[in-house]
Amino acid sequence: VRNDWDSGNWVKVKLISPRGQAGAFGAKVRVFTAGEKPRLISWREARSANGYLGQDDQVLHFGLGEHFMVRIEVEFVTGESATVDKVFAKQTVTIDASRGEASGAVQDQDEASPALPQSE
Repeated sequence: VRNDWDSGNWVKVKLISPRGQAGAFGAKVRVFTAGEKPRLISWREARSANGYLGQDDQVLHFGLGEHFMVRIEVEFVTGESATVDKVFAKQTVTIDASRGEASGAVQDQDEASPALPQSE
């Protein structure tokens, strides 16, 4: 069975922890609308398993509905955090806190690249 219906926007988030752990298990990811008054769209916790003999994908998937640009906030178990603004829908964003990099974010020419990780 194959689903060919494209009914909305989405974004996938691939995490690498500040210590280099692929998946960054335990990290909390929140996705907000872009703009001056951001609203929470969805949130997920990165896990390796869910339930008995279960396995979760290391890449987190978020449905965005009609939203085409979002802001992503990540809180790692180490207490460090990362924020990536201006992320377009329908792509996979990699947030590598061990290297301080994020792929998939849109940057204005006048803006600096996203600073990762950020401690609060």
